[in-house]
Amino acid sequence: MKRFSLLSAVLLSPFVVSCADSTAPSNLLLLPPSAPVFAASPGNSPPPPVDAFVDGQVDGISFAADGTYFSNEESVQAGIALGALTVASSEEKSHAWLKLDDLTNPPVFDISPSAQIKRQGLRLSGNGTITIGGGAIVIRIDEVTSFESSPDCATSRLCGTITFTASISRNGGPFTPAANPGTMVIFNDDFLGCGEICECQPTNCG
Repeated sequence: MKRFSLLSAVLLSPFVVSCADSTAPSNLLLLPPSAPVFAASPGNSPPPPVDAFVDGQVDGISFAADGTYFSNEESVQAGIALGALTVASSEEKSHAWLKLDDLTNPPVFDISPSAQIKRQGLRLSGNGTITIGGGAIVIRIDEVTSFESSPDCATSRLCGTITFTASISRNGGPFTPAANPGTMVIFNDDFLGCGEICECQPTNCG
């Protein structure tokens, strides 16, 4: 399936981008949360990481990325339902991470190898850069301000949302703080369909 970010097409019209389904490098699956992952009960271990598609924007500048995403939110919510966790205690047990990667066919967006976002309990962290148009624009992730995970990521399209502060360099100039927070919306690659988050070539629409 060929696709491109709809926001990118509108806001970055000088840069035309298309991409194929993501193929996450196998070594990304070796990136675990630093804290133990909570399993609500035997046989209810967290789902494995999923291949993700990320649609992001900062100050009206759109970008897209492939990636690998993990969250134990499904198990945490199961623990609450079983009475093994309270809502208050679940916050420290909840973990998620997103490792950003270049689109499979990246003529526009260049993601730095270090680009990743983590939530470990109440602790948020993130870093990396997104380079657009060969350096015409560089977005630097400064601070992650929220990381919300969906417990239904393994069985639906939406996996999570992230907000962050960023700095932007234009045409090789100095980095200056973005006027508005940036956002990333994380989707499960397996559930993306034509006419919604992506646009498909007619021969590839299922």
